[in-house]
Amino acid sequence: MAKQFVKSKLKKYHKHQLMVSQQKKREKEKKHYQEETTETENEAQQKKKIEFKIRLEAKIMAHDYDYLTASSSEDNNSSPAPEKMEKDDFEIVVFSDENDEKDNETEND
Repeated sequence: MAKQFVKSKLKKYHKHQLMVSQQKKREKEKKHYQEETTETENEAQQKKKIEFKIRLEAKIMAHDYDYLTASSSEDNNSSPAPEKMEKDDFEIVVFSDENDEKDNETEND
């Protein structure tokens, strides 16, 4: 009887150890998946920031704004946080035939 009791305890112990090792393996896989997901999300956010900066630079070049409002919200769920940017913070370059004609007229006068 004592042998049967010991055998049953050993079986239960081995089952428990197997269950624990499987659970640890699942947790490790889950953690790895979460890290990959986080890394992918971070890369996507960086890409969005770069695209936002490019669009903002294009907007600055296309329009002669005295003040700009830029919203740099990191995700679409949060409300944008406007920040007032001074004209001195940017070098605004505007190309137009109109400006060239005015410059030519001024030089000719």
